[in-house]
Amino acid sequence: MMKLALTATAATLALGGAAWSQTMPYVTLGGTYLTDSEIGAATARAGVDIGQYLGVEAEGSIGVVDGDLGAADVELDHMIAGFGRARMPISENFEGFVRGGYYFAEASVDTPAIDVELDDDDFAAGAGVQWNFGERSALRADYTNFGFTDDGHSGALSYVLKF
Repeated sequence: MMKLALTATAATLALGGAAWSQTMPYVTLGGTYLTDSEIGAATARAGVDIGQYLGVEAEGSIGVVDGDLGAADVELDHMIAGFGRARMPISENFEGFVRGGYYFAEASVDTPAIDVELDDDDFAAGAGVQWNFGERSALRADYTNFGFTDDGHSGALSYVLKF
């Protein structure tokens, strides 16, 4: 499963590299909140906009604030993902987007009785908005559902730097 997630991420970066000369690459840095486990994570993305409406991006997160699930303490070790993105201008400075892809995550769960390492991978999809307040700068807010279940929701806020 990890190989599939790494392959998806590598394919995302390869597509971005092939499109480098004709599009606008970007990086983001921000925070992600995994709602159901109350985990806070630092998230970085690298992507490229291909034409006016499409793009691809790779994402990596590491836990910075541990969460709780009942009596268990949950720590996100890391999460990586690759996404395809479709963008739509809303106004001169705002755009909306949807994204879909695949993720892989590792977490540690500590309970009074036992400590467990968990691996998870599945498809993910989400949507968001981006405010382009400068030629190379933007703020982005997005929601992602990891695994299409009731316990994989996240919200993220990021700074975007375009090259």
